[in-house]
Order: sequence, then structure tokens, then C-alpha cells
Amino acid sequence: MASSAADAILAQTTRDDWNYFLEQYAPLEEKMVGDINSTEIIDKAADTAQMQNGVAAASLDRTIDRYGMNVNGAQRAQLDRQQSLGQAAGTAQAVNTARIDQRERNLGLASSLMQVGRGVNSSALDGMGTAASLEANRNATNAQNKAQAKANQWQTIGTLGSIAAFFL
Repeated sequence: MASSAADAILAQTTRDDWNYFLEQYAPLEEKMVGDINSTEIIDKAADTAQMQNGVAAASLDRTIDRYGMNVNGAQRAQLDRQQSLGQAAGTAQAVNTARIDQRERNLGLASSLMQVGRGVNSSALDGMGTAASLEANRNATNAQNKAQAKANQWQTIGTLGSIAAFFL
């Protein structure tokens, strides 16, 4: 069947939409898909915990100096031991919390990308369904019009034949 102007416009619009998507959204989508398995939050958590441990140790030393406390060797060893245990626990807690946060973030990103994909797919299927329905309606109407025209021709031939027979 010959293509109509509407079909050509619809096809060109679809191509233009696809090209726009490729230029504007595809690079971002690819970046986001690559970011689904990111460990950035976890990596930063360990570094941040180490930095905080250093700040806490310096703060403790300043507090001891401020109050003029004399810390002997045994006391210093006990403080160092408690600091080490606290730092290990704080680092472990920070990293474990970061793992949970990272997993939730990655799953949320994947879920969002799937929802967008489903939306695009649904929209495309709706558009194709509408186009197919309109094409089917055009074809059915065309077939009805052809059948009606043929019936009208036969009716006209019959009428002319009756008139001819009447005058003969």
C-alpha cells in the first residue's frame, strides 16, 4: 500500500525523536548504567573515618594538655589502646553503614533506570499501537469505500439496463 503524507511525517517524527534521545539522553544513561556498581560511598567512608580518627586523637591530646594532666607511660598505653579500639569500631561502623547506603543508592538508581525504560517502552508501544489502529481503520474505510463504489456502479448499470429494456 502506498505511504501517505501522514505516514511519512510520523516516520520522520519518530526518527527525529530517536536521534534527539541518542544525542541528549543516551550518554547520560550510559554513564548512569556504569555507575550502578559504584563503590564511591564506601571508599570515601574509610578515608573519612581515618581522618576523623586523627582529629579525635589530636583533640584528646589538646584536652589533656589544656587541663595540665601528666600522663605517665602506663596511662598513655591505656589511652592509645582505647583510641585504637574506638578507631577500629568507628571505622568498621562507618564502612558498614556506607555499604548499606551504597547498596540502597545503587538499587535505587537501577530501579529508576528500569522505570524510565519501561516508560519509554510503554510509550513506544502505545504509539505503535495507535499507528497500527489508524492504519487498520484507514484500510477498512478504503475497502468499504471501494465496495460501496462497486455496488453503486452495479446499481447504476442495473438502472441503466432497466431503462434500456423499458425503451426497447
